[in-house]
Amino acid sequence: MLKDHQDRLLYTVAEVAEANSMPVATLRSRFQRRQFVVAPEVDADPAGIGLPRLLSRESAIAVAIAEALTTRGVSIADATKAAVRFAYAGDADRDPGRLYAKGETVLAVGAQMSRVFNISKSTKFSEIFKSSIFGTGQVPCIVFLVLDELVESVDVRLEQIARRRPVDQRTRGPAGDSEDSRHMVSEESR
Repeated sequence: MLKDHQDRLLYTVAEVAEANSMPVATLRSRFQRRQFVVAPEVDADPAGIGLPRLLSRESAIAVAIAEALTTRGVSIADATKAAVRFAYAGDADRDPGRLYAKGETVLAVGAQMSRVFNISKSTKFSEIFKSSIFGTGQVPCIVFLVLDELVESVDVRLEQIARRRPVDQRTRGPAGDSEDSRHMVSEESR
């Protein structure tokens, strides 16, 4: 785990897999099959042979969301696009990769579209269906994913991983030097 130029913690693929309770081989294979790739404008592959790929908290959250969506029948390409949108884009009431302060944070994913909603007790599902992203004239098939528990559990596990590190690696990480934040994007979204 390193810190990037914005002083954010970075995690190895193995640490992100652990934080997401998934086999590290599964996450590595997603990268090897280019289902998840680093974004060249902000990332670089490992600096040398045998050095780890490092991922930001946002990428760890995106991995969790993409995996949760694929287990619910969403294609890996659509799941990754939706996960990346949540992790790296916010709105007036929510920072990128963060939950809404009040209500539940729900990700709705339809055919090649996704949107994050702030659901309160007064929100009507009809408001979601009338949303412009689903107004294609067809009866939509939408997968809803409540993100609150998912994001909070990954954050807790990442914090536990950070605390297990020796003090000198809590700021520098396993490779001992600083690199930019890692971002996960779907190869098909480029």
